[in-house]
Amino acid sequence: MIIGRVSTRNPVVALEDAIGAQLLVAQFGAGPAPVVTHRYQILDLRGRGANGVVCRARDTKLNRIVALKLYPRFDDESIELETLREAQALAQLEHPNVVRIYDHDRGTVEAGEARLACLFVSMEFIDGRHLKAWLAESERSRADVLRALVAAGDGLAAAHEAGLIHRDFKPENVMIDNSDRVRVVDFGLARGLSVENSEDGRRVGRAHQVMVSARFTRPGLAPGTPEYMAPEALDGHASASSDQFSFATAAWESLTGHLPSENDAASESLGRGDPASQLPTRLRSALQRGLALTPEGRYAELGELLDELRGVERQKRTYLVGAALVSFVAILVGAGWALGARVPEPAATPVETASVASPPAVDKCANLVGTWHYDTVVIWASDSVRWHGATGHYELEIEQLDGCAMNASLRKTGDGPRHYAKNLVREGARGVRVVRTSNGHEFSSEFVIASEKHGKITYAFNYVFADDQVSGDYQYLGADNVVWTGILRGGRTPPTTELSPDLRQASCTSQCRVRCPSPNSSDDCIERRCTSERVDVPDCGPPPADQTVPPLARELVRASLDSLRTAVDEDDKGRRWCTKAAETLPGHWMLWTGATVTELDVRVSDCELELVDRRTGERMHGQTTSVGAWVVAEPNSDWVRWALVGWDPAFGVGATGIPLVAHRRQNTP
Repeated sequence: MIIGRVSTRNPVVALEDAIGAQLLVAQFGAGPAPVVTHRYQILDLRGRGANGVVCRARDTKLNRIVALKLYPRFDDESIELETLREAQALAQLEHPNVVRIYDHDRGTVEAGEARLACLFVSMEFIDGRHLKAWLAESERSRADVLRALVAAGDGLAAAHEAGLIHRDFKPENVMIDNSDRVRVVDFGLARGLSVENSEDGRRVGRAHQVMVSARFTRPGLAPGTPEYMAPEALDGHASASSDQFSFATAAWESLTGHLPSENDAASESLGRGDPASQLPTRLRSALQRGLALTPEGRYAELGELLDELRGVERQKRTYLVGAALVSFVAILVGAGWALGARVPEPAATPVETASVASPPAVDKCANLVGTWHYDTVVIWASDSVRWHGATGHYELEIEQLDGCAMNASLRKTGDGPRHYAKNLVREGARGVRVVRTSNGHEFSSEFVIASEKHGKITYAFNYVFADDQVSGDYQYLGADNVVWTGILRGGRTPPTTELSPDLRQASCTSQCRVRCPSPNSSDDCIERRCTSERVDVPDCGPPPADQTVPPLARELVRASLDSLRTAVDEDDKGRRWCTKAAETLPGHWMLWTGATVTELDVRVSDCELELVDRRTGERMHGQTTSVGAWVVAEPNSDWVRWALVGWDPAFGVGATGIPLVAHRRQNTP
């Protein structure tokens, strides 16, 4: 079938029907699942909008679950510009409360016999529900709702600091995952401030006719969801201030159960039956200011409104602490009276003297500006033991754009004796958003670096800056599903000591990212364990459902030890590398197969392995391979029972297809 533009009257419906039909065929085993550009395997449909469909898909190249937005190739070029604009908007944001984007390109949907040209945006898949569904599934305390709203507001404020406005903020565009992490999504209508305030931007807005909410009777002329749009946004004059209006509208609805009317926004006189009358005065006043019908009546920036919402919760905690202290003093006074003791009466009760602390001054992150030098070391590699311990040297230049919005330029200045990156053009740059945490200043960014041999290569770095030191972790995503993970360390001057492949020198969050086999398990590890950066993370628990199995491990399962020994003997360098791999393995290990944990003592002789089950005493034998993977045979057999890649952590798969995770407990002295 010839690939071309979709020519049906409703190309979005045609795209959805083709995908849905092939998914049904695949469900009954009568054909393959639909795929996009031979890379993204579509798992199910999640929704349809006016211009495209949203799917849950597997990126077969990087072996991860993604959200995939698919748009048919319309004759209207503005649709393609819209998808590119969304991708560019998200690419500028690196914030924990904003969805991450991975890729944007043209492609082809292959669904059975159908071949449909499309545009796609690949982004982080959030396993959760939107804010409105989260509120409906159970009764939430006001404190929990405020925390979710403030987190979403932080993500929206980060967009503003990066020079972007969302234009369609509403509860359905706030996602909360299963660990209660909040992310703002759907930047499909996002605009740069410079574009939105231009006449061209207003013309684009007026090109989209929408219905208007009952709150405003004049006709609206701009894209978005009218129930949450500011009056000026309805006329095509959107701004960061109109985003603030949308946020206040969503917050009012989330806290009261209904959208605000014009009277709600302007009046303090509310009836007793109105849920809004139950809001604390400070909270209601803050939201009403955010709902002002003109930008001049609102806060100068969204951050000021968020500070007020944070202050409401701080004030509540201060009041509760004060009330508890008053009760405690009263008990002491009563006890003193009974015992004849002299207890001085306080000059004023804590409630009378308590005050809400002023919000801290905005940290503009200026102390990060300048040049940073750091080294990296590979902890885990999916393709060969050769890279275990390989090092790299980097120079990071940070320029301040506005506040904590920065431009980061990365240059690779060299590597260790193995020269694993000699073919790289070693420079890349990204706009980043720096956030302040209890550990220091942090940001995460993907740098795409061109390779003469492999094309584009992605490095994903997570940085923590504190006291003129930088630390963190990284992931290298190479061609042919090659993945390396490791840690980094440096400062204002080039490091003088060699960085070793020992995870104990990394922070808790970095240990979770390297040790855990999937983004979801990593996030869960950080949430549960990293109350202090000094915590050691010996393992991440059982393999999660979305664990990535190294392709190398899949290739080795059901092979025989004899065939692997022969391969080593026939490879001139094979003996050296299998011996090197074996030397990294002796010690006490915990092996997770599904939910089952086996404690093993691993011993080596050349490339041969002996493993002893600590509980049963069962002895097993195995072999390291010429690229450094290690396999364990079935009892009384040479057929591979488990195949693993790595030297702590080790990830792999069993002969039955069950994913495996192994973590070292103790090295052999």
